[in-house]
Amino acid sequence: MSLPSTVYTAGDFIRRVVESLLRGECRGQFLCARCLVKLTKDNLDRSYAKPDVARAMEDIFSNPGALIQGPGGGKIGAVLVSPYIEPGTVVTKEYNHYSLLRTIEDLFGLDHLGYAESPNPGAFGADVFTRPQGLTPPRLRMSVRPRRLKVGEPTRLRIKVDQRARIRMRGVCGRRKRTTNRRGRLTLRHVVAHRKGKCRLRATRKGYHRATKRLRAR
Repeated sequence: MSLPSTVYTAGDFIRRVVESLLRGECRGQFLCARCLVKLTKDNLDRSYAKPDVARAMEDIFSNPGALIQGPGGGKIGAVLVSPYIEPGTVVTKEYNHYSLLRTIEDLFGLDHLGYAESPNPGAFGADVFTRPQGLTPPRLRMSVRPRRLKVGEPTRLRIKVDQRARIRMRGVCGRRKRTTNRRGRLTLRHVVAHRKGKCRLRATRKGYHRATKRLRAR
């Protein structure tokens, strides 16, 4: 996103959009298990305090450190958030936007476009991705009450999951498929075990490890 903004509007954008990505609220997926979020700005490095017409014109028609000359650019900072980067990592090597483009192309096995083909400074390296193994996707937590069933007697099962999830039932209680509400709650009425054995409940959600509970019928 590149729009004229102040610190307040930029902060509001980060709060609403970036935090929702990190919490996995986009399409109900845990996106940040495999993502890279980059926060940066698109401003010149103006080190002078007072307005200076000559210096301003120099900024407009020169781009220090760039591969081509033109307005914009300069030295800017960036914050990268990814499960493949250790928190607190500080990178002193200078990269540019072609580095990000080359990194994306390498990850997807694409050819390099334009100046991204240049090996200097190249794609993000091990100094950026300091945790190559990434993070393990979170595991769903599920509780079921009651845990014991009586054969032939209808039972009401109360299911609680820490996320909205898909519930599948298998075993001596028959087959059912249901979805919890937004709070992860689900009540199954008239669950009947037809014989002695085990009834298995499994909670699944994309981007999460599944949770399984086994109920015993006697």
